Amino acid sequence: QVASCVVQIVQRYLDEERFAEAKALIDELLARDVLVQLQSGILKYQRIYCELLTENRTELIAAWRNDADLNFVLQSGLKTMPDVIGYRYALARLIDGNEAAAAAERALLAKVAPKYPYPSEVEGCLELMAAVDRAFAARAAA
Repeated sequence: QVASCVVQIVQRYLDEERFAEAKALIDELLARDVLVQLQSGILKYQRIYCELLTENRTELIAAWRNDADLNFVLQSGLKTMPDVIGYRYALARLIDGNEAAAAAERALLAKVAPKYPYPSEVEGCLELMAAVDRAFAARAAA
């Protein structure tokens, strides 16, 4: 139960673009090995999000992308959850360089959003997509 609360704290840090704090908390939780597979998978894709928007160590991201807990979440019924859509958007833009896939994820979010029961999660996803877009623009300009 404590882990569920901490997952919410991590989400709050992401919403506030406090990526360093989110990374530290996620790393601490994952090291404790006290999470169920769903929680672990969610935290792992959130950790990749943080990595993409900060240090962007592609070798770490590549290793994490094949994680069993992460893939459990991505292949489950949660694949149309805004956070998961946003995660795939970030990978498409910042790692894969696949603008068509990124556009498809944005379109999927637009389709899911009107029926999604938690508008704040959709708003948070849009904010993180904007952060991804800013990171993409900054890297393109460098």
